[in-house]
Amino acid sequence: MNGVLQAGRVHHVRGRRRQIARFDGHCHGQVRHLARRIEADDRIGQRLQFRLDALKRIRVETRQMRQFPRHRISKLGSASRGDRDLRLGRQSRAGRVSGGGAARDGKGSQKNSQSFHVITVDEIGLLACIIAYDYPQATRFVDPYMITQQIPHAATISALRTRIRSWRDDRLTVGFVPTMGALHDGHLSLVRLAKAQCDRVVASIFVNPKQFAPGEDLDAYPRTLMDDAEKLTSARCDLIYLPTPDIMYPDGFSATVALKGPALGLETDIRPHFFDGVATVVAKLFNQVRPDMAFFGEKDYQQLLVIRQLVKDLDFPIDILAGATGRDRDGLALSSRNAYLTADERARAGQLNIILKEFAKTLETGTDRETAEAQALKACQDVFDSIDYIEARCADTLAVLDPGPITGPTRILAAVRLGSTRLIDNMAANPPL
Repeated sequence: MNGVLQAGRVHHVRGRRRQIARFDGHCHGQVRHLARRIEADDRIGQRLQFRLDALKRIRVETRQMRQFPRHRISKLGSASRGDRDLRLGRQSRAGRVSGGGAARDGKGSQKNSQSFHVITVDEIGLLACIIAYDYPQATRFVDPYMITQQIPHAATISALRTRIRSWRDDRLTVGFVPTMGALHDGHLSLVRLAKAQCDRVVASIFVNPKQFAPGEDLDAYPRTLMDDAEKLTSARCDLIYLPTPDIMYPDGFSATVALKGPALGLETDIRPHFFDGVATVVAKLFNQVRPDMAFFGEKDYQQLLVIRQLVKDLDFPIDILAGATGRDRDGLALSSRNAYLTADERARAGQLNIILKEFAKTLETGTDRETAEAQALKACQDVFDSIDYIEARCADTLAVLDPGPITGPTRILAAVRLGSTRLIDNMAANPPL
């Protein structure tokens, strides 16, 4: 064995001077436990790009690898403020390096001035690097569990962009699924849809304070980071982005994105602040992630149209794709807020889907819109504690429909309350043939 990269040491071949890479103490206690887990994980990187510095920090960039081959390591550039930039690339059968660096031609001369040191990466050293990804920045905000369980994540904009830049270098497409956490099967279906459409998928978890008004459930909103991370990993999400409020809205932040069109009425009548907060955070996330495609659920139908309008108005080069509404067995639309429902409220909640289906059926038989809306409103009043709205609107623009039977694609939207829980849902309806 020419050399070994171990937790804390890099041994160079041909008697090269030994360089010491000291890792934070958190790494040492976890490495051997994680070594047993790594053999089954085929998503560990094929090429590692990492920085060693005098401040005991190391950053790792991983790409796909199915085994632990020999690697070549090259020094890239000079040290700056105690930092050293290093790159690892897999050695091919021809003796060349994938991932950059110098190689020798048939006469033994180097093709460039970079020098190589062949090393063997053992699983312990590899793990020590990986669990230190964006460390210690990430551990300022993320529970160490996220690191020790091999969950790929970024807690800063720089770490996010570093990872995505490596994908772009390989000409891979990037999909993005923004969430506020408390994930359910509806969210995971969007991740699966993104995986089917894109080479790599980023999902964000950020409870956006700007879309909550005073007195709303910002503090009570479910936060289940560890469970969410495991779900995203099982859905083969490639990177979890975990920004914090001070990253998204640093001191002095003053910008707001405000839209009209589909943002007017319905939700805005009840929560005037809501879509300004949504548009602002989504615009920031789009600028940070810069995906090729972004995925949103049809359950929040008005929000979906608002995002499409945002992308159109601000010229984001992003395709917006919609995923079908995920539903429970009784038809209740999946929502993170369903966790608030008591057993009695949960039994009543499924009636909303039945009422929407009946509303759509009535419209499709040619009944006047006003009559169908009145019937649906009465049905909701018999079941729910209060009703914010239940209306039929133009499916493309959410414009108010003319009186009489529907004449084009229509979307029925509803928001009702059971106790302290607010439920929203929607359903398509088409004009009679």
